[in-house]
Amino acid sequence: MLKHDNTIIPNRPGSDWYLENILQLLDAPNEHYYDADSGMLYYYPNNTDASTGAETDPSPPSATLELAVPTLMTLLQVNATQSEPVHGLIIQGIGFRDAAPTFLEPHGIPSGGDWALERMGALFFEGTVNLKVAGCRFERLDGNGLMLSGFNRFATILQNHFAWTGDSAIAAWGRTDELSNNGKNGWDGTGGDFPWHTLVESNVIRETGVWEKQSSCWFQAKTAQTVLKGNLCFNLGRAGFNFNDGFGGGDYVYQNLIFNSNRESSDHGPINSWDRQPYVTTVATGKPSGKMLPRNITNNFLVANYGGSNGAVDNDDGSEYYENNHNFQIYGHQKFKVGAIHSYGNVMAYLTDYGAKWKSEGNIPTDPNTMHDNIVIFQPSDALRQYHNCDGWKARNNSLWAQAPGIAIQGTGCPRDNLTLAEWQAMDPANNDVGSTFHNTLPSGAEIIAFARAIVDV
Repeated sequence: MLKHDNTIIPNRPGSDWYLENILQLLDAPNEHYYDADSGMLYYYPNNTDASTGAETDPSPPSATLELAVPTLMTLLQVNATQSEPVHGLIIQGIGFRDAAPTFLEPHGIPSGGDWALERMGALFFEGTVNLKVAGCRFERLDGNGLMLSGFNRFATILQNHFAWTGDSAIAAWGRTDELSNNGKNGWDGTGGDFPWHTLVESNVIRETGVWEKQSSCWFQAKTAQTVLKGNLCFNLGRAGFNFNDGFGGGDYVYQNLIFNSNRESSDHGPINSWDRQPYVTTVATGKPSGKMLPRNITNNFLVANYGGSNGAVDNDDGSEYYENNHNFQIYGHQKFKVGAIHSYGNVMAYLTDYGAKWKSEGNIPTDPNTMHDNIVIFQPSDALRQYHNCDGWKARNNSLWAQAPGIAIQGTGCPRDNLTLAEWQAMDPANNDVGSTFHNTLPSGAEIIAFARAIVDV
């Protein structure tokens, strides 16, 4: 590790640093170093052959090369209020690029998930009704691309292209009362100061998280009833879609394609959620309530490659009330980490050693987790593939495909490890995996594609 004076100090766990502008690290195309004392700028030119990636010209950059330094972190902003919002603003067919980095700006904790975030964006909107951003291009924006902050109603983010954002492409972050009474009212979302009924449709989003790895195509906190439909999301540092809490709920995630997520992280999935902080809103009943409307995640194509195998839909700590159904999932399993999570009608292909472990941690007695009517295909292995444990949650009518030595039921609540499906069913025929079947083979590629088309085609 290098200190700011370029001396070497040993690495110590927990003492991570962000390093920049060090001459010794100027070793890759497009990097630069600025010597403030001499006023000299050093630049490593990108003289590469586009077809091979090999450097073809090691000479210095041209003396006439023009360099630009971005200074604006926000290129366009609306700062209105809930009582006097801006109505009907349309931003269409405009290109936005080269906003300045924001990773060292003040960050806050949006809600109960793992993230810290700067309440900023190259396009920043607070206090809008029927905002529409359509057909725009967002490129090389070194913070969040677009931020919906506080009060926004019926915003539409449609057919845009986001590439090379420093942080998330699109983020929505509402407000609760975190200041009065020493912050004791931070759970209260009944004031309505949050993004509600946002439509994010048919956007192409790629190469997010250039600087901040806790980033995504879409991030939301203290936000309710979002529709995410028909988006293409790939080449990401972290998750594709992230729900940082269960605030209000009612979100609809439909016909999206996400792949190459979690390229610089793990312990996550293409779609990720947390719910560690309860909130009271009027979303579910029209009256103040801690109830959350279910989120419906359906008809998506989710590839849990790179570090995303912790779950194609990773319902992590505290997550509740999810309907995860009729998705085509490759590699990633389904995590159940609290309750009222229902996984059904999905095709889950080529699950790995880790991906085959159905994590059911916690439950809601009145609405137990369920996994039913899924097609589950395990990758070939010399070891048994773990199907689930014996902790009392409900699995039924699943079609399981694996080559020898097959699958096993083991772990919490089991009388012994490596129960076969038949042994597990025989222990309690009325309750244990009723209707589930095991095929001691693998379907062909054509058969898997046919399974997928049956659930994701429109």
